[in-house]
Amino acid sequence: MQTGLSPEQSLSVRASLGGIVERQALVSACRELAASLVRELEDGGLVYREIFVAAETEEGTVSVAGRFARRQAPANLHLHLERLVSRLCVPAPVEEITVAAAGLARAAAEQLTLFDGTDPLRESRLQRVCEEVSRKYALVRAAAVEVDRRERMLSFYDPFRTRLGAR
Repeated sequence: MQTGLSPEQSLSVRASLGGIVERQALVSACRELAASLVRELEDGGLVYREIFVAAETEEGTVSVAGRFARRQAPANLHLHLERLVSRLCVPAPVEEITVAAAGLARAAAEQLTLFDGTDPLRESRLQRVCEEVSRKYALVRAAAVEVDRRERMLSFYDPFRTRLGAR
């Protein structure tokens, strides 16, 4: 596999297949290329707007392209590439395949999650973080705080306050 960043702001990966004839083998090769391209995009903090698949055959080059209205996250590449490969009409054995992402731009900043959703120890880690926070900061339940006299008196006259009753 070879990777490269061209002056037109595109990133491509290429693999030699040695005459693959079966569609499933071609899809499998594209999955591996997509994984490599996703790593490159994520490492660079990039999103894409177009993807291309080009297959070199004995009879010439066959290619398909996909263009999107919005920039796409690298996580979407597998799905988009699978759809493109299904549209690829290959008349002869494939010698080499190239997958490229173009229209690259920096990914917008986003809020990070506290833990990954697939973390099996998520609950125990969350419990540990909560314990650390409660040790560092004095947390008091609102129900434990006694209502002051002023609030009790206002609750009798203000219709928007809840009636606290006599304490």
